[in-house]
Amino acid sequence: MIPRSGTSRRQLKYFSFDQTENHDWIMVVPKYYADLFSLEEPEILKKSNTGWRVSRNPRQKFAFFKELEQSEIGRVESFLKEYEKWIILDLNEHITSSFTDELDFCLALGWPAENPKELSMKNRSRIGELVYQAKYKRKMNKANELAIELSKAVKRISKGKTRGPISISFVPSDSYEDFYLPKYLAEKLAADNSLSRIRDSSNPYIESRITTKLYKLKNISIKSKLFVCKELYANNRVSLANSVKGYNIVIIDDFYQSGTTMWSYAKFLKDKGATTVFGLACEKNFRDSDNI
Repeated sequence: MIPRSGTSRRQLKYFSFDQTENHDWIMVVPKYYADLFSLEEPEILKKSNTGWRVSRNPRQKFAFFKELEQSEIGRVESFLKEYEKWIILDLNEHITSSFTDELDFCLALGWPAENPKELSMKNRSRIGELVYQAKYKRKMNKANELAIELSKAVKRISKGKTRGPISISFVPSDSYEDFYLPKYLAEKLAADNSLSRIRDSSNPYIESRITTKLYKLKNISIKSKLFVCKELYANNRVSLANSVKGYNIVIIDDFYQSGTTMWSYAKFLKDKGATTVFGLACEKNFRDSDNI
């Protein structure tokens, strides 16, 4: 079972992974990440002679590991490094009345900047700068860098959370005549050879399209956005190029704020028969509220 984060956003802020005097290893992480590690790296956890135990701080767990191979040490370090920078996302208070478990797991690669003040000064983070250059400046080399970062996250998302291969989709738009970054990124991932072992060979890419012209959703309230999304999906104004029944799908988007559009599309896919749906955004805005 995939653990729920219990909060609308979560990052691995505190952890340790050190070697003891007798050459064992000890790992200390918050309880949520201990559960996540158990799901993603069960074979490594089997090498723990203690299993997870609650530390003196009841919000943390620790485990001792014996005879870890170098490749296993690298996998532990990768887990810690990736979740230190990535943001795990769950329902926030503004949309809990409309959704439950439509997204089985969701994360963003990072924040647009270190904090809102830095963003107002246009001092963007690495991910924030890549999104800006790819989305607004149409720099394909930056979009391709984003695709590489997303590919790493797709591999992590698929670990232990699904028993079958995955397909790639994206939050739909009503116009693809202009460059649409989520679609471009989804296409890159669907063709990424490094994902061939986990990607569905018969249906790697699920294209979606809103079949009616939309007003911009960016500057409307969550309440209005929820209404628009509900009307779109309820009235068959979103089309899929392929059947999704029985598929495990990763949704790509460039930007996540309240999560309304991502969760709405996930609900649509589940209603169409998708088995599991994962969300993957390039960046998470500092706010959860859209425009209320």
